[in-house]
Amino acid sequence: MKKIALLITLLLFSSQPILAWHSISSLPGKIIYNSTTPSEQKIALGVNPEGHLNTSREEDGGTNIVSNASYTGVAYKFPVGSPRSRLDYSGGDPITTAKWYDAIAPGCQCEGWGAGGIDRYGRQFVGYANVSSGISNVKVVNFTFDTSSIESVTTINDSRGDPALQIRHVYGPSPLATDKLFEAVVTITNISGHKITDVRYNRSMDWDIPDSEFSERVTIAGVAASAGSATKPRVKYAGNNGFMNGNPFNSSYSHTKSPKSGVVNKDYERAGPADHGATFTFEFGELVCGENHNFITYYGAAQDRATMKAALALEGASVYSLGEANGTYGTSQVTFGFGFKGVSGTALAPTLPIKTAIIPSGELTDETKIQTYASPVIANNAAYQAVFTYRNNHQWEGDILKYSLESDGSFKDDAPVSAKANIKLRAITVSEKARTPIYNWGSAGLRTA
Repeated sequence: MKKIALLITLLLFSSQPILAWHSISSLPGKIIYNSTTPSEQKIALGVNPEGHLNTSREEDGGTNIVSNASYTGVAYKFPVGSPRSRLDYSGGDPITTAKWYDAIAPGCQCEGWGAGGIDRYGRQFVGYANVSSGISNVKVVNFTFDTSSIESVTTINDSRGDPALQIRHVYGPSPLATDKLFEAVVTITNISGHKITDVRYNRSMDWDIPDSEFSERVTIAGVAASAGSATKPRVKYAGNNGFMNGNPFNSSYSHTKSPKSGVVNKDYERAGPADHGATFTFEFGELVCGENHNFITYYGAAQDRATMKAALALEGASVYSLGEANGTYGTSQVTFGFGFKGVSGTALAPTLPIKTAIIPSGELTDETKIQTYASPVIANNAAYQAVFTYRNNHQWEGDILKYSLESDGSFKDDAPVSAKANIKLRAITVSEKARTPIYNWGSAGLRTA
């Protein structure tokens, strides 16, 4: 029954049609594109159920799309006339047909994330997900996708094995630089029932830029300003060690490698050439029970460095890394980007709805679909979700649904309580009794005072 309740919840919470839902025991990854129109597809993103990148479309019933790796992480469709990847052993050089090449999947699939904090027992707890390093203390709660977006919801346990943090990653094309960047809206929520201190999140990845995979030039920008901020969230440590696992409590030196060993929280341009990447650990301070932190991660590629930097700036990603070919035997100008927003001293407003993707095929104007752009608010052993239904040339019809939660953060079998339905019911009662009620949430839902 809990699985059924969870599926119903997902259908209600989704802003787009759900095309797949899987039992937790057997979950495939998924590849999405910047557009649902094949001729307009320029970038692709492969996401695993735990929210980290580098997956194969073969797991989803199709064939792997990239020609320089067995996985898809962050891929760009190189046009005719581009230099051939050194790992692509088919066809001529330059290429005579457009090909997908990936920038993080060749060699080590080291892209991943991790999160943790200090629990009520004063002990450190950590969870991370990475194809190369493995999955540690990360449990998939749900994994849903459609033609252009992916949602991964996971939990991390505290030092005694109880659920402590919920990590939600929602992937889709970025709203302003749609053909150059994907965004991942990340929400970290305290579900422990107690205050958690020193909350941290890490994201790491190893650049392998075509056409000089394993020998690239790396730029890191914005970390000095973020680390120097007087307020959180901010960079705790950042460097070029894209091979680091996602443990956000790793040492500062662990964030670096040659040719920038020991260089932490410093901005630099086109370091290398070498086999390296980027890693960023952010500190958020404390989270009381039910509170969350939101920020946005960006991944993408563009035809050249200037275009990639402009796309990141357009989306407001003040902390970022760029990966470029080495410029010697690697002559491609295509530049890949990896950035963040909401991590430089000013947090994103946790209560404001965030549009997570460009909705394909006009679903936004489908009056039959229940939609939402906001993360649920978790408080008092319940999840509160704002939803709406589009109506053409009319005010959109909204509601707030209250879902009761088990002590471990999972949904109870009970049907959700609808604020709209209760208000209508109370309005009838008010009309009959000719009095004005005051509405409050109670243990049984919305009630009059």
